[in-house]
Amino acid sequence: MINGVLVERTVGDVLPQLQSNSDNMNKVLVELAKQYKTKQDDMEKWKVRQKAFQARLTFVRGWRRTKKLC
Repeated sequence: MINGVLVERTVGDVLPQLQSNSDNMNKVLVELAKQYKTKQDDMEKWKVRQKAFQARLTFVRGWRRTKKLC
């Protein structure tokens, strides 16, 4: 009895389940960390591509302006 409530399971029954749950949570945490790292790397690659695209776009726009002046 715990705080006046009758409990049907013992520590021996619950402890293996808790350990299993803990192990599974650790596996999920590791997998989420891998996914986060992958997404972070993808975002960095996207930033580099986007910066290069913006630089080309700025160059073309500037070139068109100077071309019209001539």
